[in-house]
Amino acid sequence: MLTFDFGRGRQRRSKACARCDTRLWAEPADQPDLAILRSGTLQNQSEFSPIAHIFTRSKQPWFLIPDGIPSFEGSVGEQEELLRLWRERKMDGR
Repeated sequence: MLTFDFGRGRQRRSKACARCDTRLWAEPADQPDLAILRSGTLQNQSEFSPIAHIFTRSKQPWFLIPDGIPSFEGSVGEQEELLRLWRERKMDGR
């Protein structure tokens, strides 16, 4: 596990592939029950759909965000917002 310090007491641990050093998922240190999965590392990505897009300020102009998917120009700010969106999606059965 790698540990990253974002200042103001915010830390995140990430698990990386031992072979290629690609980060697979991240775990906020203050929320040990939460793991942020990097969907691009999955073998079958079609089984998942995004609950939100982050850092859209730096997205390429050709990348289109579908209607109905929340987007954030930077980071979400509070991880609870992502949890809320995930719970809403789960309740909708999507």
